[in-house]
Amino acid sequence: MKHPDEARRRALAAGAGLAAALVPGLHASSARAQAWPTKPMRILVGFPPGGTADAYARAIGEHIGERLGQPVVVENRPGAAAMIALDAMAKSPPDGYTIALAPTSSYWQSRVVFKKIPFDPDRDIVPVTLLPAGPLIVGVTHNHPAKTMREFVQWARSNPASIGTFAPASTAHMLIDVINRSQGLSITAVHYKGEAPMWVDAASGQVNAGIGTFQSFSPLFEKGVIRPIAVNTSNRSPKLPAVPTLVEQGFTDRILGLESWTSLVAPAKTPEAILTRIADLAVEFADTPRGLQFRERYGIAKKPTTHREARRIAAEDAPLWIELARSLGITLD
Repeated sequence: MKHPDEARRRALAAGAGLAAALVPGLHASSARAQAWPTKPMRILVGFPPGGTADAYARAIGEHIGERLGQPVVVENRPGAAAMIALDAMAKSPPDGYTIALAPTSSYWQSRVVFKKIPFDPDRDIVPVTLLPAGPLIVGVTHNHPAKTMREFVQWARSNPASIGTFAPASTAHMLIDVINRSQGLSITAVHYKGEAPMWVDAASGQVNAGIGTFQSFSPLFEKGVIRPIAVNTSNRSPKLPAVPTLVEQGFTDRILGLESWTSLVAPAKTPEAILTRIADLAVEFADTPRGLQFRERYGIAKKPTTHREARRIAAEDAPLWIELARSLGITLD
């Protein structure tokens, strides 16, 4: 296990490393960028089909392929908090033909949560664009006695409680840990390889609740087999206007004020012009008829970021998430 001072130094160094990478040189890579793309691209997804990450990859990948005139193939490589996909991507040539889609927690918080990860988050990968996934929904099976998260907390004081997450070290995992510590509880976080299997178990009562995005929650919600009890945002979800936020229910921990993202990432040293082009196409997608339908369907109000914005947000927010994970003391190996 890392010494606390070492973990703190690494957390602080992450911000410095990200900030230093804000404006890398362009001249060495300009020739490669001019010829790109001349063959199919691929997006490695750290989760199985059925969740927001997979849906985002396929929707944006289709738009990128149409605009660039090359096929974009989505490959699902679930497992290890998306680090299997990220590791494969990080070891790929930095030529713009292999990128990955994963939550920022997989390469921000994971450096603290896991003793060892197979790549260096600062030296081996670079954010392309950050993708807003909308609010996280806390949902329980339809016959659970709790109608709100506050009622669920009270129920958990006298019953063994479990909540499913879509990955270890994810925002959902950290949210459960924050609630446990602030409320004096011992709710068990049960980790799945993605949202789809998690919600199936939450709906059937295999776990008492789940935390995930509206996109993967909505099919079971529409069938009436799962019920929302809270959303993890400062404002109510336009898709669930009757569901109170955690803030409204009296949960005011710091994690609720930090934005969580899904992201497209690329191998370090990928030409800056290519990174900018991919990010610009993701932003463009958000305002296309297909993109607007996607955002409306999944309750996503914000748009993807430009590449420059992704670098800036990473430099500012990554140290906060890393320090929060360190302070919670979450470890998984």
